[in-house]
Amino acid sequence: MNREKAALLSLVSNSFLITAKLVAGILMHSIGVISEAIHSSIDLIASIIAFFP
Repeated sequence: MNREKAALLSLVSNSFLITAKLVAGILMHSIGVISEAIHSSIDLIASIIAFFP
Protein backbone atom coordinates (compact mmCIF):
# COMPACT_ATOMS: atom_id res chain seq x y z
CA MET A 1 0.00 0.00 0.00
CA ASN A 2 1.46 3.34 -0.93
CA ARG A 3 1.67 6.31 1.39
CA GLU A 4 -1.29 8.18 -0.12
CA LYS A 5 -3.63 5.20 0.18
CA ALA A 6 -2.57 4.60 3.78
CA ALA A 7 -3.09 8.26 4.64
CA LEU A 8 -6.52 8.26 2.97
CA LEU A 9 -7.56 5.12 4.86
CA SER A 10 -6.42 6.77 8.08
CA LEU A 11 -8.45 9.90 7.24
CA VAL A 12 -11.59 7.89 6.59
CA SER A 13 -11.25 5.64 9.62
CA ASN A 14 -10.45 8.49 12.00
CA SER A 15 -13.41 10.49 10.70
CA PHE A 16 -15.70 7.51 11.25
CA LEU A 17 -14.38 6.92 14.78
CA ILE A 18 -14.79 10.57 15.74
CA THR A 19 -18.35 10.61 14.44
CA ALA A 20 -19.24 7.35 16.19
CA LYS A 21 -17.74 8.48 19.50
CA LEU A 22 -19.43 11.86 19.31
CA VAL A 23 -22.85 10.36 18.55
CA ALA A 24 -22.45 7.76 21.30
CA GLY A 25 -21.34 10.39 23.77
CA ILE A 26 -24.29 12.62 22.99
CA LEU A 27 -26.78 9.75 23.17
CA MET A 28 -25.34 8.53 26.48
CA HIS A 29 -24.87 12.06 27.85
CA SER A 30 -21.24 11.12 28.54
CA ILE A 31 -18.70 13.90 28.72
CA GLY A 32 -15.97 11.25 28.88
CA VAL A 33 -16.92 9.75 25.51
CA ILE A 34 -17.34 13.20 23.97
CA SER A 35 -13.91 14.21 25.22
CA GLU A 36 -12.49 11.02 23.70
CA ALA A 37 -13.99 12.07 20.35
CA ILE A 38 -12.28 15.44 20.70
CA HIS A 39 -9.04 13.69 21.59
CA SER A 40 -9.37 11.50 18.49
CA SER A 41 -9.54 14.63 16.38
CA ILE A 42 -5.83 15.06 17.03
CA ASP A 43 -5.28 11.78 15.18
CA LEU A 44 -7.38 13.16 12.34
CA ILE A 45 -5.19 16.25 12.18
CA ALA A 46 -2.12 14.03 11.98
CA SER A 47 -3.76 12.06 9.17
CA ILE A 48 -4.49 15.25 7.27
CA ILE A 49 -0.89 16.34 7.61
CA ALA A 50 0.29 12.95 6.35
CA PHE A 51 -2.12 13.08 3.41
CA PHE A 52 -0.90 16.45 2.15
CA PRO A 53 2.90 16.28 1.93
